[in-house]
Formats: sequence, C-alpha cells, structure tokens
Amino acid sequence: RRQAGRRRRPDAAAATARRAAGFGEAPAAQTAAMVVKKASKEQQKIICENALTKLFSAENPDIMEMRTCLQRLAKLVSRPNQEIIGDWLMEWEDILGSSEQVFGSGSCVESWNLKFQDYCIRFAKKGKEKVCEAVEIIRKTGPFPDSYNRFEGTYEVTGMTGLSVNFTKLTTEGGQDVKASDGTRIQEKSFRVDVIYSSDRLMALQSEKNNGECNFYVLKKVESIDLEAERFVGYQRRKFFFN
Repeated sequence: RRQAGRRRRPDAAAATARRAAGFGEAPAAQTAAMVVKKASKEQQKIICENALTKLFSAENPDIMEMRTCLQRLAKLVSRPNQEIIGDWLMEWEDILGSSEQVFGSGSCVESWNLKFQDYCIRFAKKGKEKVCEAVEIIRKTGPFPDSYNRFEGTYEVTGMTGLSVNFTKLTTEGGQDVKASDGTRIQEKSFRVDVIYSSDRLMALQSEKNNGECNFYVLKKVESIDLEAERFVGYQRRKFFFN
C-alpha cells in the first residue's frame, strides 16, 4: 500500500505523471493540461487515472499532487457512490495509519506484536440487500506468517457520495472471534465515508475527522478479495514454511 511520505526530488515516474495530469509550470505540463481540458469526459478520466497510477510508482508520492489529481477526477463523476460494486484493494492513504483507524477492526491498536498491513473490501447485491465483506491483513512480529480477519455486513449509499458500512460479523481466518489487545471481543465495525470518485478501475474515498480535517484513500479494483488474501497470506506462508 502506497502512503504519503517525505518530499524528495521528483523521480522520472512522478515527473511523467505530473506532466500527464497537467501539474507544474513547464510548457509540456501546460500543454498536457490543455489536452485534458479539450478531451471528452471519458478521455479525461483515463488521462487522470493514468497520472494517478504513475504517481503510485514514485517512492514518495507528493500528497498535494495526489490530492489535486483526485480533485480533478471528482469533477468527472456526478454520483460516484453508484459505481462501487466489486472487489477493491487499498492502494494508497494520504496519512500513514489513517486507513487502519477508519477501516480496521481495531485488533492491532495498542498491540505490541500485531500490525495492520493491508485491506480489501467487496460491495455486492443479493436481491434487494446490499452486502459487504472485507479482509484486513495482519502482520505478527517474529517468525510468524501473516494472517487475516474477515468482516461481513451491509452497506448503504446516501445522496451522491455518502457510503455507510456496518459489519456485524468479524472472525479470524480460523473462524474465531476477533479480539482487542485486552482480550475483549470486537463484535462490530462501522464507518461512514464519501465516495469522491469511482470507475471500473479506481475508487477514491474521503473520511472526515472530528476536527473537520479529511483523509483520502485510493483503492483499485481487483478480481477477488479472497485471491488477494491468498496472495498476501498464502504466498507468505508457503515461503515461511518451505524456504
């Protein structure tokens, strides 16, 4: 998962992304910006999405450039919370650790040997019911393979961007209760965010803190959260046990 980091001299990938999205003051960047403005809405989406994914490839993506790119994308979709069906993997958070606070179970909070590592979420419909599943990947300190917790629940969309999720079943991969560091059972997990952009490739979310400040997250569409869990946990286990 890519996170915001220290600013450094832009590398080639980041510079290319900035030019594609129209950032900076160089003539090439200004030309790209003009191309974006003249392009159709669908073409603008592709241009900005490509710029965003190229920024991911930078070692330390510039947070302001990421946010500017997200703002451009947000203007291209009128009701982004209507296009969230599918499986998604957390690709980027603007502040390190913020995704755990918003989306995680809390089992790693104040734990000395557990670390929230990655997060996948699935939105689907079963008849009239909107169902939701998620997987959080947990890293354990020491010579131990990664593990995961699974969440099951429902979601609702409100207005043009609102998204509310309520998980009422939280289990470990072994089917046991998920517990906090003090041993108490974690029975549910809920969160509310705004979907500021969505397409068949990317989804961008915004969460608001009590002080009014916002955090941003970008997720990419994947084939299956189950396959992602296997990729994170299964491969790591095979490597641990057989190498």
